[in-house]
Amino acid sequence: MSKYFTISTISSVDGYPQCHRFVNRGLDSTHKMVQLATNRAGITFCLDNRSLVFQNLLKNPKGELLWHFPFTREQFRLKCNIILLSPKAETTIDDAPSSWQDILNKPTFHFSDLQASLKLWKSLTEEERLSHQSICPDTPAEDIAKYNDLDKYECQELEFSANFAIAICVPLEVEYTSFPLPQAVANSRPAKHESLLQPPKKIRKWLHHYQYDEQSWSLTKLNP
Repeated sequence: MSKYFTISTISSVDGYPQCHRFVNRGLDSTHKMVQLATNRAGITFCLDNRSLVFQNLLKNPKGELLWHFPFTREQFRLKCNIILLSPKAETTIDDAPSSWQDILNKPTFHFSDLQASLKLWKSLTEEERLSHQSICPDTPAEDIAKYNDLDKYECQELEFSANFAIAICVPLEVEYTSFPLPQAVANSRPAKHESLLQPPKKIRKWLHHYQYDEQSWSLTKLNP
């Protein structure tokens, strides 16, 4: 699985789309919030809860992930609801709604889950941990003089940085595109290799859509 993906969010400042690249931290199908979304796993990544992308998701917890695999010439676009886990949340995970439909009817996607946060925090490298203890991201560098020591060095009461946050992306739609090999490569393949794998010579595209009522996925073939 590719290590990096791009996520598009809506700016909480001016309403324009913003793209950000993050490191894939794996699939999570065991977390309480993910289990509410039956038959699905959430894609996790970590971020700074002072960053612009976190503020975007706090205001509008929706995003679209773009994942491209150049070796296999495949692309995935995932439309997602995004759950935020941050120690600064006012709602704890124990007070979360009891069903995914409750969340959709009354959107509350920001929770405090210290256990889950600590588990992922321990898996980070030292350099990655230090990035959450630096000066507030996405602010002008010349404004550093405005910050005092309390802004620069956070309280150490927690076992991890108070600026550390986790995002869990729960897919609603997945658009899968398979791109053909370069024509010269495709034409050079012996016919016997076309029987089983059938490497595509044309772009192929499918849309997977999650149906809440039936708790299942539907599949539609699209024109490329």
